[in-house]
Amino acid sequence: MGKYKSALEPYFRDDMSDEDKTARMGILDNWWSAYTNDFEMTRELPAGSIDQKLANIEDELNKADGNLGVLSLESKLIDRLITDVDLRAYLRELTGEDKESGEYRAIGFEDYLASERKPEAVEGKKIAVITAVGSIVDGYAEAGTIGSLSLNQLIRKAHKDEDVVAIVLRVDSGGGSKSASENIRIELEGVQTAGIPLVASMGSVAASGGYWISATADEIWASPTTVTGSIGIFGFIPTIEKTLARYGVYSDGVGTTPITGGASIERGITPLYAKLIQAVIDSGYQQFLETVAEGRSMSVEDVHEVAQGRVWSGDKALELGLVDRLGDLEQAIESAAKLAGVDDYSTWYVEPEITTEQQVLKLLTSEIASSEMVTKTDPISMIQRKLEQEVSFLTDLNDPHHAYVICTSCLLEP
Repeated sequence: MGKYKSALEPYFRDDMSDEDKTARMGILDNWWSAYTNDFEMTRELPAGSIDQKLANIEDELNKADGNLGVLSLESKLIDRLITDVDLRAYLRELTGEDKESGEYRAIGFEDYLASERKPEAVEGKKIAVITAVGSIVDGYAEAGTIGSLSLNQLIRKAHKDEDVVAIVLRVDSGGGSKSASENIRIELEGVQTAGIPLVASMGSVAASGGYWISATADEIWASPTTVTGSIGIFGFIPTIEKTLARYGVYSDGVGTTPITGGASIERGITPLYAKLIQAVIDSGYQQFLETVAEGRSMSVEDVHEVAQGRVWSGDKALELGLVDRLGDLEQAIESAAKLAGVDDYSTWYVEPEITTEQQVLKLLTSEIASSEMVTKTDPISMIQRKLEQEVSFLTDLNDPHHAYVICTSCLLEP
């Protein structure tokens, strides 16, 4: 539902739809403008100079004899060209010399990751900050994925604390399961019903399910470049019956009802089952529109005009009424305190309880985790990552009704 909802296009098209191109370019233009404006300002360059350089990149590079380093220096994009040897000497001047290694004083990457940074003790009135990062799935999930039951536990933990006067939900998610998103939103709504203000603070992405769980907050904050919106929904059941048929592999069976075996990976989807799924999707889209309309004090018709699965930048979402203010997490926390009517408060980042076993595993795997963060750029590794991303996308699809509010357009790669 929604002509801009492009998540499934790779499965039935050989190219991008015009609607998808329009939506993505709108986001990319916004990002590029914000990036170049900030860069030109901090580097004290004339406005528009980066675009001008790129418009004449061939001539500019020829002037620098094909040397990108020289071109960057002459364009004032960098301050100096320096070798590794000179760089280490420069860093020794800045930090001092490590007497054991003879190099500059530093902390190793693995040691930095493994170091324990314990939060300060929180007393008195508190603003609870709950982080929701990753794909939204039903049930429990580890950090990096938003499990409906896992996140709801944190919400209840904050709700039960008598010192909590407001909650800030920090969202960085392109969505996922429709049922999981609604279960989370209902839990948050219970907090508001109890008189605790709720503020949603959007990170880089808060779209589809990420927007669903934010939609009825008392306030929604976003950055100018946040990818948000994507108010749409789709149903998805992967099947491979045509692939199997190429190799002479077929499947059959009997059932007791008209919908028995209606969705089978080896036999495909029956026309009746497809109609049922479409009915669920139609209903889900209407529910999404009504939820946003209620939370944003808009009519369903007005929401539909800016919905249809289209993504918007944070500043455009502000114009459309999908967010209330532009600002970062700290500003959202300050606003939550004002809504709660408190001046003296501390910030409590609500975390799940970590068992002794989990603590031991964390220490044992810290070095492995740090080594895996090194990204290989050879062609084979890049293809492998693409395939892994596809498989990962499929494994997150666990909605019991096969209904999803996912914004794959938000996963824009450089």
